[in-house]
Amino acid sequence: MTTPSAQPDETTTARPGALLVMSDASHRAALSPAALQRLARSVDLLLPAPVTDLAEVDDDLLARTQVIITGWGAGPITPHTDRLPSLRAVVHTAGTVKHLLTPAMIEDGLVVSTATAVNAGPVAEFSIAAIIFALKRVQAALINYHHTRDKRGEGYVAGIGLNGAVVGLIGLVIMEWQFHS
Repeated sequence: MTTPSAQPDETTTARPGALLVMSDASHRAALSPAALQRLARSVDLLLPAPVTDLAEVDDDLLARTQVIITGWGAGPITPHTDRLPSLRAVVHTAGTVKHLLTPAMIEDGLVVSTATAVNAGPVAEFSIAAIIFALKRVQAALINYHHTRDKRGEGYVAGIGLNGAVVGLIGLVIMEWQFHS
């Protein structure tokens, strides 16, 4: 079980108790030292480091947790709801929360924030880049070059690319959460 490093002092008791639930890599990527300092002015971080599984956290800390800040590598929150009586909000530093929460949790008044809108641009850019690389047959050219060391050797196809190509989207899943005030 993970326990707090120190008891909260007088300056932190008025702020909501918060836990970071994410992998170490996600923690480093999503929360710079400056961002953590700003966060610490708004919430009482109940643990000094992130956890990936709420099963690792003592019941008394979970009982004081009002905000959970999640990211990639976070385990589901749903199995621990009975241990989180004070939980009011989940702030997710990545896209979807469907693996963390259930719609019923939101219907019961849990406030949820995600970085879906922030991630949409980079995901779209990556998708376009992947389509262009596929149409340029970059993977096949790389394999061919690896085996022959000849950029224009056997297997090279001239005239490949996006110009005049037909591109189809094979699958798209959109999950829409309904928020009620």
